[in-house]
Amino acid sequence: MEDIINATLAGGVAIGASSGVVVNMGVSLTIGIIAGFVSNIASAKLMHKLEHGFLGIHDTCGVHNLHGIPGLLGGLISAMVIASYQTWPGLD
Repeated sequence: MEDIINATLAGGVAIGASSGVVVNMGVSLTIGIIAGFVSNIASAKLMHKLEHGFLGIHDTCGVHNLHGIPGLLGGLISAMVIASYQTWPGLD
């Protein structure tokens, strides 16, 4: 249940950066689903490495996986959406 809740919140974090530009519901849903998967994969793979790695960071609330990774993903997607929006013909 925790993974589903985190995936839902991660989708909202990722779509937040490009929410003013993306008007297609399918694109928004796709961004949210990708962010949910990435967040859960990061939670499964990176939590142990962050805690027992070089820095010894213990993220008890999962802030890195819930806001950090989807925020970076959302920023990259937002940059791609805005770059493609400016290159479409007839949208001057």
